[in-house]
Amino acid sequence: MTELWDVNVIHTSLLDLLGREHVERDLLLGTVTNKKGHVVEGWHTVIGRERLILRGNPHFWKGKAMFGAGCCKECGLLHCHGAAPRYLCPGPTSDRVIRQSDTTCLIIPASLKEAINLKRGSGYALEKLPVLESPRDGMPIELSCEPGKRIETTLTG
Repeated sequence: MTELWDVNVIHTSLLDLLGREHVERDLLLGTVTNKKGHVVEGWHTVIGRERLILRGNPHFWKGKAMFGAGCCKECGLLHCHGAAPRYLCPGPTSDRVIRQSDTTCLIIPASLKEAINLKRGSGYALEKLPVLESPRDGMPIELSCEPGKRIETTLTG
């Protein structure tokens, strides 16, 4: 498994660097409009065709290590609430190159990160995302939920 990176901002210039083939196959793009309804040139809404859950380390509340996840009442998608550093578990299983996280960021492989060659101060934020074989949060590897329900665990030991 190659290392993966979490991309937080999308602009036409970044989409061009990701490659037309990958963008057309892996993403759904929309337009961004201003308050007057005019299209904002160079900016796009983006949804990944494949979604991965970003997990994190347990957070501490009242002296207990806890991890939580829940289903969005609006869209029904699972969202995890872990502390940094974040990671993927399980990792990607499809042949897609660009994926979306549950936090709406795009996840790209190291090969695309290197092709983009972002410099400090470029306005793009990247976070290295390791892929782990077992989760650190005390939850099962495969997570599922019911809309409106929370999933929580308290780690012991």
